[in-house]
Amino acid sequence: MAVGLLLLPTLAIAADSSAESAPKEMSVMVGLFAKHVDQSDDPNENLKMVVVSYDNYVVSRYINTWDDTTYFGGKRFSTNKYAFHENRNFFLQGNLYTGILYGYGNNAAINIKGIAPAVFPTIGAGYKNTSAEMAYIPTPSGGVFLSLFKYSF
Repeated sequence: MAVGLLLLPTLAIAADSSAESAPKEMSVMVGLFAKHVDQSDDPNENLKMVVVSYDNYVVSRYINTWDDTTYFGGKRFSTNKYAFHENRNFFLQGNLYTGILYGYGNNAAINIKGIAPAVFPTIGAGYKNTSAEMAYIPTPSGGVFLSLFKYSF
């Protein structure tokens, strides 16, 4: 599997980080599902993921493909929110998560003393302060689809 495979922490919709006077956003996210393309190894698809984010810094805990507890710490970079039609409460947004993972052991392509780098993009749709994100993370065994739900304070 690829290094960023279940880096999932992700349902993030952030305030425009270019505005220094903008209030800092805090959010809580949960993993909804993971679906591995290759089911031959009976991969774990019950993430039990919990994510906390503040000012686009992200920390999460989840159960990875091999049923190991995994931790992620990193930063989220978001596009502007693109509104649907005239109702500006509905929006689309892209995100890129970068950071480090701990918990993949020898299953990560790059592994330095149990720590692996991770990068993955997501696309999300939201309404006001809630959103859902989807990601596809390519791996040697076909990849993983991920889905998360986010609530911002």
